[in-house]
Amino acid sequence: MDVIGQEGRPVLPLPEFGILIASGRDNAKFLQAQLTNDIDKLSQDRTMMAAWCDPKGRTLALFTLCRIGDDIALVAPRTVIEQHLPRLRMYVLRAKVTLVPSTDRVVCGVVGPSGAALLRQHLPQPPASGAAVHLDETTVLGLLGDQRWLLICSRDAPPAWISA
Repeated sequence: MDVIGQEGRPVLPLPEFGILIASGRDNAKFLQAQLTNDIDKLSQDRTMMAAWCDPKGRTLALFTLCRIGDDIALVAPRTVIEQHLPRLRMYVLRAKVTLVPSTDRVVCGVVGPSGAALLRQHLPQPPASGAAVHLDETTVLGLLGDQRWLLICSRDAPPAWISA
């Protein structure tokens, strides 16, 4: 992981961010009942923001969501995941869903014109805001604005192109 985000590089490690994986046949149904956005509209090529709120409607946590295969990944600061995961698991009840922090994936940020140029070398076009693109074991999420992306990639074997 040391090669990612060396000075002057458009790819920056975001070690303060973690990924919560919701897996199981009821993952979308469970998250639909817990989060503020319409999870049914989440697809392999789309990402979304969603909040988890208390019964009075106060926001407890914000997540960026994307699909990775059959799983749904929730990206947030690690402290948010650690703080709210036990309580979120209390609501699973009979749902066929498992909520587990990912230990084999990391989050990186890609920024600026040099980041866009890097992504264009490996994708037809960097994903727009709200879009997701999957490239081998790496998922690229377009964030708000036109010069910011999140990468979700393997911790042990990040793609060589992100350190170029």
